[in-house]
Amino acid sequence: SLQSPDPIDAETPLILDPTREADPGLLWFNPDGTVIPHPTICADTTGYLHQRAKVSIVILGLGQDELNERRGKHCEDLLEWLREADDLLVKAKAADATAGQQLDRRVSQLRKALHERAEYSAATRAALMAQRGTSAAVDLVL
Repeated sequence: SLQSPDPIDAETPLILDPTREADPGLLWFNPDGTVIPHPTICADTTGYLHQRAKVSIVILGLGQDELNERRGKHCEDLLEWLREADDLLVKAKAADATAGQQLDRRVSQLRKALHERAEYSAATRAALMAQRGTSAAVDLVL
């Protein structure tokens, strides 16, 4: 006998599923800690992906003020570390060995913040990606 397809396979869920490889990338975190649908992937504000991101932000409480503040503070710290890394990179290019060692530590610290299990790792990734083109050190991290 032929089995009918599972109706769950035909569902179009609105809540993002963190176990699906592409779903977390539908969110974007601003340096102030606020979360929005990804500005380019979800650019069509009437589209399904934008709706999924928007609904998930609301239902999962990702836009709560306290959470935004904590993410914003985290991003401030990251950007400070990145500025230090940029300064150290200039010195390391001039063969300053101490600066080279300090640069290694900053890059390591930033990479740890990017680890998928690190707190606010998605906000970290967004904050660092936004610095491409303005920070030389960011390319050592990403």
